Amino acid sequence: MDPLNQLKAIHMPTPVSNFPLAYGWWLLAAFILLTTALIIRHWLMARRFNRAKKQALTHLSNNQLSQQEILETLKWLCLQYFPRAEIAALHGQQFGEFLTQLLPEQSQQAPFIQTIDHALITQYQLSSTENTDNEALTKAVTLWIKTALTKKNIQTMNERQQAVSGTLAVKEAQS
Repeated sequence: MDPLNQLKAIHMPTPVSNFPLAYGWWLLAAFILLTTALIIRHWLMARRFNRAKKQALTHLSNNQLSQQEILETLKWLCLQYFPRAEIAALHGQQFGEFLTQLLPEQSQQAPFIQTIDHALITQYQLSSTENTDNEALTKAVTLWIKTALTKKNIQTMNERQQAVSGTLAVKEAQS
């Protein structure tokens, strides 16, 4: 009799289940999902923010635009980003000052200001359609769109306008 034949077969233990997962894996999965959701939300918000800018730049890339159409595009773009009540009331010199305020200081150069001011002053004159430099105006407006329409500038201007309108409302209530 062989003593090895008397041994019983080796039994393997039951396999370890992967479920339920440990808390660390659940936390990691939640963190990944939350991070992915935040990235997608940020991307969608940036895309929505830049949609009007892209439309305006595409419209301005058409070389056949008149001075009036260029200024209409600029006004439309401002209405997309700033409070309608304040922007709709601006025209002429006031609108030019508004545009200049939003530009960074290094972009507030005389050629830009002269081009915009000249276009805003002459937009309703009959002879202005014949002798305007629409290419320079298009370049100036494109520069303004690319440098002035940043989230920081828009938030700052909206806060400033809300503060002004808030103080006006307080003054009206006091009188």
